[in-house]
Amino acid sequence: MREAPTLLERLGAAGSAATSLRGDMPRWQRVAMAGMVVAVAVGLALAIASQWSKLPDVQWRFEPAWLAAAVLALIAFQWVHAQLWVSMIHALGTPIPSLRGIAVWSITLLGRYVPTNVALAAGRMALAEREGVPKRVCAASLVYELSFTFAGAAIVGAYFVVTLPDLEGVPARWAVLAIPAVTLVLLDPAVFHRLADATLRRLGRATLPISLSRAQVGWFTLLFSGSFLVAGFAVYAFAEALHGVPTGDAGTAVGAYSVGFAASVIAFLLPGGLGAREAAMTAALSPILPVTVALAVAVAVRLAQMAVEVLYAVGTPLLARRAGVPVE
Repeated sequence: MREAPTLLERLGAAGSAATSLRGDMPRWQRVAMAGMVVAVAVGLALAIASQWSKLPDVQWRFEPAWLAAAVLALIAFQWVHAQLWVSMIHALGTPIPSLRGIAVWSITLLGRYVPTNVALAAGRMALAEREGVPKRVCAASLVYELSFTFAGAAIVGAYFVVTLPDLEGVPARWAVLAIPAVTLVLLDPAVFHRLADATLRRLGRATLPISLSRAQVGWFTLLFSGSFLVAGFAVYAFAEALHGVPTGDAGTAVGAYSVGFAASVIAFLLPGGLGAREAAMTAALSPILPVTVALAVAVAVRLAQMAVEVLYAVGTPLLARRAGVPVE
């Protein structure tokens, strides 16, 4: 006689059912999915409105070339992160066509504007499952992605923290380097695979087929770190377009995005880290720019990034469809 499922196993089964887009899904699940889409749309609209209202009244200077460079950098940053997630899915043993994977990543990214990021995770697992990616593999990719982005931001942002004049001579400033170090230890296959399998068993789910190798963990960490240099350049270019950055302070401007991103990860309960990212980025830019200008740059970068995210969410499914790989 089979033992009754534990509470965790019942939760695992419920989560698996709730994130499956089956054709015969019950009415409550269809309503829940529709509600999630509405919540994402409302959350995104509120996020854009809140950021637009924060734009300070400063003496703008518009340098079209720098502005274009900033937007192109954000577009490239978005593409790199989407492609890195697709590469992770491949490395985890479940290949997915590149354009289709990028479309899935782009559509579900908007779910981060719903508090706690649950909509992002549920949407990603549901859409990826339609492409043949098991939910447990997609869940592992989400953990990897969050860890790599946080570690990458910490590595680039560490430059800002370590070189901050106010912290000069303070040994504790080097503690920021512990973030990527701890991340690399936890993502080591000997640790990560064991923890992931133990969690999946508790939830009554099948274990992971494979995890990223030690070399792959190192490469993804470096690639995500490099991507934050691209996003950091976007901040620098925005500052040049709107005000100008003092000679020799480009490094601080580049590191400001990573500081803001790390703050938004910590404040994960806020939709998209709104407020936390802009506050941290403003603080990071204030040593080299007037506070009002620093705030203007932080908010302008956020608004531009939201526009890029919407562009990807709308455009990548169309590109995939034209290529003959429609996203259902």
